[in-house]
Amino acid sequence: MKSALPRNRADLVALLESRGLRLSKRFGQSFLVDAQLADAIVADAGVTARDAVIEIGPGAGGLTLPLVAVAGA
Repeated sequence: MKSALPRNRADLVALLESRGLRLSKRFGQSFLVDAQLADAIVADAGVTARDAVIEIGPGAGGLTLPLVAVAGA
């Protein structure tokens, strides 16, 4: 899946900094930037077009687009 989302740590940090934000280990922040891993998570979850999905704490959107691509409205 192609997207404008950050797909490595450097791109994620640049995106956050451009918006005046930064990562903090203090808050246990961890962001998904591996597209293949995101696709595998969605596939392993068995999400289909018949499913409605609510994503809590989407972060930078690394899992959002793969979910939107397969889940129902």
